[in-house]
Amino acid sequence: MKIIRTLLLLLFSGFVGLVSMPVSVFLLDLPLLTSFFIGIGIPSVTLFFVVIRFLWKRARTVDPYREETAYVKHQVKEARKKLALIGGCRFKVRSVTGWMKISQLYKLAKGIIKIVEDEPARYREVQAFFTQHLPATVTLADRYTFLTKQPVINTELKESLRQTELLMDEMASNYNRLLLSTLSSDVMSLEIEQKMLKQLFQDEKQMMPNSSENVKHKGI
Repeated sequence: MKIIRTLLLLLFSGFVGLVSMPVSVFLLDLPLLTSFFIGIGIPSVTLFFVVIRFLWKRARTVDPYREETAYVKHQVKEARKKLALIGGCRFKVRSVTGWMKISQLYKLAKGIIKIVEDEPARYREVQAFFTQHLPATVTLADRYTFLTKQPVINTELKESLRQTELLMDEMASNYNRLLLSTLSSDVMSLEIEQKMLKQLFQDEKQMMPNSSENVKHKGI
C-alpha cells in the first residue's frame, strides 16, 4: 500500500511538472529554459524527499548491533576451530600428565566459548581470551605435543617440558578465573531467585496454620 502511494505521488508530481512547463511559457510568460527547469524540478524535488524519507526509515529499523553480532559469531566460529586443535592434541600427547593438563584447558576454553555463543553480548568481557589467550594455548599445546613425541629426551628437553607444563597450569588458572568472573552475574541472579523462593515458601507456611484454624472454626 505504501509503495502504491509513493508511485502515485511520483506520477502526480511528474504530471504537475509536465503541465507547469506550458503554463510557465504561455500564461506566466517565462523563458523556455526556466519553464523547463521548473517542470523538471517539481518531480525531482519530490523524488529527493521520497528517497530521504525511505533512507531515514531504513536507518531507524536497522539493528545497530547487527554488525557487532556478526563479528562475535565469526570470532566464535574461529574459536571453535582453535578448540578442535587443542582437543586433537589430547590424543597425540604421550603423557598422562600432559593429557590431563590439555584436557583441562580444553574443558575451560569450551565453557567460555559456549557462554559467548549463547550470549554474544558477553564477548567484550572475554575479548582477550579470543584474541590472545586461545591462540597462545593452541601454540602451547602443539609445542608440548611435539616435545613429548621426541624419541630422545635429555635434560634440556625435560626442562622445556616442565616449563611448558607450568605455563599450561598458569593458563588453566587464568581460564578458571575468567570463567568464574563471567558466571558471577548468573550466580548472583540465582542467589536472588533462591532468596525469593525461600521467602515465598516461608510466607506460605505462615499462612497455612491460619487457614487450618479457619476450617476448624467453620466446622464448629
